[in-house]
Amino acid sequence: NKSEKELLLALEHGVKIVVDGLSELEFLASIAEKSGKVADILVRLTPGVEPDTHHYIQTGGTDSKFGVPIDELDDFISLV
Repeated sequence: NKSEKELLLALEHGVKIVVDGLSELEFLASIAEKSGKVADILVRLTPGVEPDTHHYIQTGGTDSKFGVPIDELDDFISLV
């Protein structure tokens, strides 16, 4: 849920941007292209493990809304 304004500010100041998925990467790419900047990104991965914790705070599983599933990483990287 990063806004265009936040991403532009990050690009202006050379801040690394954590990307949680393909749609966010595409959104960031369009903003970077319009601003003439190159985004320095970190990709959040979901390794597909089920941690032994409360299900509301689990983020490593295959159905997590945060991150790129590790088995889709090659496809994701080809877009970067």
